[in-house]
Amino acid sequence: MFKSFRKVGRNLVNKKIAVIGGDIRQLYLARELLKNGFLVNIFGIDIQKIDENDNLIYAQSLREAVEDALIVILPLPFSRDKSTLNAPLATSVISLSDIYSECSNLPYIAAGLPDIESSRRLSEGSLLIDYAVREDFALKNALATVEGTLAIAIREMPITLHGSVCAVTGYGRIGKILVRTLLSLGARVKVFARKNTDRISAEIDGGKAFDIDDLAENISDVDILINTVPSIIIKENVLKSFPKNSILIELASPPGGVDKHDAVTHGIRLVNAQSLPGKYSPESAAKAIYTSIFSALCEKGVKI
Repeated sequence: MFKSFRKVGRNLVNKKIAVIGGDIRQLYLARELLKNGFLVNIFGIDIQKIDENDNLIYAQSLREAVEDALIVILPLPFSRDKSTLNAPLATSVISLSDIYSECSNLPYIAAGLPDIESSRRLSEGSLLIDYAVREDFALKNALATVEGTLAIAIREMPITLHGSVCAVTGYGRIGKILVRTLLSLGARVKVFARKNTDRISAEIDGGKAFDIDDLAENISDVDILINTVPSIIIKENVLKSFPKNSILIELASPPGGVDKHDAVTHGIRLVNAQSLPGKYSPESAAKAIYTSIFSALCEKGVKI
C-alpha cells in the first residue's frame, strides 16, 4: 500500500490540500500552504475569520472540502471528546464518523494526537501522520507554550518573576524549558518530579528538586505553581499548604494536575492554560505543524 502512496507523491498532478477544523492555528496553516503553492480548501473555520484577500477556498461541506485532496490536515488535538472533531471556530459540529467516511482512502491524512481508535480508522487506506508526536514539532510547541505561560504569569502576578519563588511540576520538554527560562529571569525555582534522573537534571540546571510526593511539604512559600503533569497530583493536602495569594497555572491536558472543584473550594487562583501556542503564537505554531508534516512525508520518500 505504501508504494502506491509514493507513486502519488512522485506523479503529483493535484496539489489540493484540505484544512479541516481546529483553532486559529489552522487558518495560519492554510495561509502557509497557500504561500507555498498549494490550492487550499478549508472547512470548519468560521468564514468571518478569513481575510477577504486570502485565496483560500471556503468549502460548503466536508465532502466538498476533501474531494480530490492530496492531503487532509486535521487539528491538534484531533478531538476532545472522541465523538466530534476539535473545531472551536466552526459554525456547526463535525462528527468523527463523518470525518472517517469522507476522508477514507485519501492519500495522506495528518492529525494531531488522535486516540488509538481514531488512528486506526484514519489509517485505513491512507497514510496517517501524527504530527504532534514528532520531536521537531514537540520542541517548537514546548517553546511556544513556555512563552505563553510567562505571558500569563506576568499578567497575573503582582510581583516580578525576578526574585519570585516558582514551582514546576513535571520535567518533560515543557518543564525543562520552563525551568531554564525562569532561572534565566532570576526566579528561584523548585522542581517536583517523579524520576530521580529528572530531579538530578533539574539540580544541574540550577533548580531545587523534590519528589512529587513531597509537594505538600515544600509549597508554602511559592508565588506561582505551574503544572505540566496530566494526572491529579495536586491533592487536598497540597491545596491546604498552597498560599491563598499565589497562582496555580494548569498547562496539562485533561484531567490536568488538579481537580478544578477542589481548587475553587480551597480558594486557589487557578488559571487553565491549555493550547497556549494557538492563543499566543498561532502563526509560529502553524509553521511548526507545516514543517512537521512535510518533514514526515520527506522522510518516507514522498516528494510533494
